[in-house]
Amino acid sequence: MPRPRSREIATDWMHHIGDDRFLTELTIPGTHDTMTYLAENDSVMEGRNLSLCQHLPLKDQLNRGIRFIDVRLYASLDYGGQNLVLCHGSVSLNHTFDYVLSECCKFLAEHTSECIIMSINNDRRKDDNVKLFSELVSASVSDPRYRDFFYTEKKIPKLGRVRRRIVLLRRFDDSEVGINVTDWPGDQTFERKNSDGVVYNVQDEFDAWGYATLGRKYDHWKKQALNAAQDQIKDKLYINFSSGTGGAPAAIKMTPTPEYIADSVNPRLLDFFSEATPARYGVIPMDFPEALLKPANLISTIISTNVADRVVDGGIYELRPKLAPDSALTVYGRENDYYRDVGISKAQSSDNQRWLLGDIDRDGYFCLAPLSVSDLALSVRDGSTSDGAAITLDDPSHQDYLRWKLETRPDGLVTLSPKNAPGSVLDVYGGSRADGTLVKLYHYYPPQNGNNAYSERWQLVRVG
Repeated sequence: MPRPRSREIATDWMHHIGDDRFLTELTIPGTHDTMTYLAENDSVMEGRNLSLCQHLPLKDQLNRGIRFIDVRLYASLDYGGQNLVLCHGSVSLNHTFDYVLSECCKFLAEHTSECIIMSINNDRRKDDNVKLFSELVSASVSDPRYRDFFYTEKKIPKLGRVRRRIVLLRRFDDSEVGINVTDWPGDQTFERKNSDGVVYNVQDEFDAWGYATLGRKYDHWKKQALNAAQDQIKDKLYINFSSGTGGAPAAIKMTPTPEYIADSVNPRLLDFFSEATPARYGVIPMDFPEALLKPANLISTIISTNVADRVVDGGIYELRPKLAPDSALTVYGRENDYYRDVGISKAQSSDNQRWLLGDIDRDGYFCLAPLSVSDLALSVRDGSTSDGAAITLDDPSHQDYLRWKLETRPDGLVTLSPKNAPGSVLDVYGGSRADGTLVKLYHYYPPQNGNNAYSERWQLVRVG
């Protein structure tokens, strides 16, 4: 079976999520102060740039999978008239809002399965500019160049409703456009319910982190919020910032920059998501997320916690059992072994846990080939149809016992049945969660059978 090189799937990752999922059911990587790469060479104080929170241009952020952007603006009479200008507090970024909208709309026109959540904040709020700011945002949203790309309703949408759209999250007053999150106390963790019934939970403990307290940013605040986001309230919006600053410019020589804080928090974040059960963890706005590429790509690792709703021919997947969702289907043995055991082990994002799916005969049955072994595929040994039959690897011929039907059950999980035994499924033998437990062929259990059913249901996570 042809095996393409493993590749990042970040650019179009929402394509693999079903239309019926609320945006709030997803784990969405984002950037904090998205446009501050425009200050790369500006606002340097004592050789340190407190305004810089990103290096990547917006286009590159989107191509790498970022789907939440944090846009800070102020109303200005410069730039040829009344305009919304990008800023970070008192620091102007010398570009107008049109620059952001143009980049976003170009991306969405080319990647129609995707959507972008755009938080808009009046970063220089004064009583005399609130109305002007609101009017200028409304004018931008209704501009003929952009209006077909905006979702400005007040409720949390399902993904199918907002593909190829910018979902506006409103952090400014005197407006009725977009999802209202204006009640946003600074530097806090809080939960609010707006007048339209939208509940949003935010961790934004950003200020005055010192060198000695950096560990608490992740351990005390961010990790707790990540765990809280796994609740079952589908339409609650979780936003969990990993960003922070060292504090006032007066103490600039003594306090860490946003980049220094990201260097501390982001590796912990990668460790968390590398071991995370596929689930909803909310929106994760970060500083400099692209800087962490080894041992894994932080953005793609976050994306991989979203359970795929569609099986894609040529896609690369991890299969995680419902029984032990921190484990993955794993190939054991030495490279040259012909018959090799297959079981479950703690998920490590390694090639012996990643499976290339191919519908060779175009009949809806897939061949599953591990990336770690060339030219072998998942098989029922000797084509047995008996309960307890061994699962191994074999030549990817056109035999029915190497072809698997992946069926999505009503609970959203997947069962895998070989073509030669349609009433049987891939099963974690004995219902054990232990590393090294082998998988076998066993007859299908309906979901009410508890542990037995959990042994036969799998979460499908696309990773390439």
